[in-house]
Amino acid sequence: MADILNESEAVRMLSTGDIAAFDHIYFKYHQQVYANICKITGDPKMAEDLLQEVFFALWKKRDSLHVDKSVANWLFVVSYNKSVSFLRKKIKESFLVPATEGELADVKEDNAGMQVEQEFASQAAILDLAVDRLPGRKKEVFKLCRYEGRTPEEVALMMGISVQSVKDYLKQSTQLIRNYVRDTANIQDATVLIGMLTVFMNHN
Repeated sequence: MADILNESEAVRMLSTGDIAAFDHIYFKYHQQVYANICKITGDPKMAEDLLQEVFFALWKKRDSLHVDKSVANWLFVVSYNKSVSFLRKKIKESFLVPATEGELADVKEDNAGMQVEQEFASQAAILDLAVDRLPGRKKEVFKLCRYEGRTPEEVALMMGISVQSVKDYLKQSTQLIRNYVRDTANIQDATVLIGMLTVFMNHN
């Protein structure tokens, strides 16, 4: 499937169960999602497993995706939360939690599944609005660098601007998103999203 396929069209096709659309989204974003998971977990092997979980979750939720919302935002929110959950579980296991308590925790996690999915959707929607509010070139630079993993040099060549301009746009756009999140999100969502921006999208 051509790389120039409009994202909203890819999401629309994915929502109908189109495998080619899923492959298109996977190949467009999987490398950057994997790199971001590695930043948090520090475990390349586990990052591979979490990457598969993220895209499996995308496939499961395909019929509830909105064509006017960014699938990239959804992927980054879900991958961040899954990475943090992995670290929390790893820390918990290091304290040798008794089996009965561990089993109880698993039950609680299962029961909370629906709430967690709703939180992911809420956080992705906030990020989508924040990115959508960015001025034209800042938005384009942000998406190319942070969602597709392109280097400032690559983006500068694509857009016909200087590398320094790309870096400036990236820094400014990230700050604008942080400000929007702080002003509009509840404390829990703001904490997650600002943490994600710091880890995944901090200006280099």
